[in-house]
Amino acid sequence: MEQLMSYWYDWGVFVGVFLAAAVAIYIFFDSQQAVAPGSATWPRVISVAGLLLTLPSLVYRLTQMEDAEVLGLPFLFEGDSNFSLFFYLAVAGLLLALGALVYYLMRVRTVAAVVIVDPFPTVPPPPPPPPSEPIAPQPRPVAATQPVNPEPPPQAWLVVRSGPRVGTQFGLGVSRPNVVGRDPNKADIIIDEESVSREHARVRFENGQFVIYDMASTSGTLVNGNAVQRQMLYDNDRINLGRVELVYKKV
Repeated sequence: MEQLMSYWYDWGVFVGVFLAAAVAIYIFFDSQQAVAPGSATWPRVISVAGLLLTLPSLVYRLTQMEDAEVLGLPFLFEGDSNFSLFFYLAVAGLLLALGALVYYLMRVRTVAAVVIVDPFPTVPPPPPPPPSEPIAPQPRPVAATQPVNPEPPPQAWLVVRSGPRVGTQFGLGVSRPNVVGRDPNKADIIIDEESVSREHARVRFENGQFVIYDMASTSGTLVNGNAVQRQMLYDNDRINLGRVELVYKKV
């Protein structure tokens, strides 16, 4: 153990603090772009805690190790309790940082690597019509009866980014309530996931713009990481309902 401490306070403390800092910085900046808001909170906290645990041994190495060459490491090991305490804290901190990195890469980063399906694929142009030929007069067909107020085509879409049925597209109508929830008897947009409430949120068309309302859900409604009760939606807004993430796409 004394030999291991000797290696640590000789050069290992600098390598250990560098690794812990690199892990914390990587997780923090990578999670800004690659994962859903809030899903990388624990890896961030654990990696920062690991980095903080390695710092006392670095400070000790830089400020209290002048006597090491005169008295020798065995003397410091027996006479200074901080010598071994800071070593054990640093080892625990380095293990925490590496564990946070492994968890982030295997759980959080993997789940976030979902490709969003384009809800508006390019449609190829129709083939040219055949050459026209004389056609005998035909009786005019009777037009089919049309509803008085037909439902207009969807003006926007909700695309599932993470959760059940990734890539599924839900059209938003301008004349219906667009209730999003788990209960098929009450919701227009059904998401079968236990973290989603039976009637979780409603998306209404108001003054030419879709607006989302939280319907007193258990886990709340988040738009771009912020909890909302009422929020106007814009193209590519990220909506979190429990563990499900949707992306708002406007026509």
